[in-house]
Amino acid sequence: MLLIDSHVHIYSCFNLELLLDSALSNFQEVEKTLHSQAGTNSYMLFLAEGENQNWYDSMASELDTHELYRKKITHCWEISSADREKTSLTCSHVENGAEIHILPGKQIVTQEGIELLVFFSGKEISGGRSLAATAENAWKKGAMVILPWGAGKWLGNRGKRVGELITRSPGGGLFLGDNGGRPSLIPDPKLFCIARKRGLGILRGSDPLPLPYEEKRVGSFGFAIQNFTFIPDHGIATIKTAIASPEYSLVDFGKLHNSWKFIVKQTRLRIFA
Repeated sequence: MLLIDSHVHIYSCFNLELLLDSALSNFQEVEKTLHSQAGTNSYMLFLAEGENQNWYDSMASELDTHELYRKKITHCWEISSADREKTSLTCSHVENGAEIHILPGKQIVTQEGIELLVFFSGKEISGGRSLAATAENAWKKGAMVILPWGAGKWLGNRGKRVGELITRSPGGGLFLGDNGGRPSLIPDPKLFCIARKRGLGILRGSDPLPLPYEEKRVGSFGFAIQNFTFIPDHGIATIKTAIASPEYSLVDFGKLHNSWKFIVKQTRLRIFA
């Protein structure tokens, strides 16, 4: 089984060791809730980097200067890659051998101010264009696009544009994204219901905010691909295929925020912004 947090950021205010330790601990707790034997599953973070973020490329470049393409990045974690193209990176715990795989992706802001997460493109996709044009460009490059929910970001005309994209998306090319920061007392967004009726999947991710200790949420909200194990040597395309394939079951895990916690964090975000 592959456990995935499909919406992760590594902000400059985050402690990398705390992020990786927390992700490992959270994934292991999920294993218990799913009654899955520890040590038999794979863990993965879908890293969505904004326009001015380059953590993944920086790590990949540094590996070129290290023997065996392996580098220690914190006291207890080292990073490596199974292939020279570095289509994914693997963080390994130096003491217990646990591994967390990291898939590179981009967070793109469209002309309308709508966020898209783009994975499996292998090529640069720029922002600033319309939602439809950005998605079409991503699909032409073989990418998987996730439209993540965000507080107030799917209202009015922006919500209309998202709805239009849902109706014209190719099979397996578009998913909506839910995140653990969404308040639990609010009903599911209407666009979730529309997407489900059209057979589009909704992928979960933690989406940590750029606030102190938010990195502890990584790995706590996501989904698992049952009966699937990620093998880096086999390439990342196998993950994309498994997510879109009816042959594999996707099982959600994690809890939404309570409303009070949501309000507090949104207030802090505006104060620290």
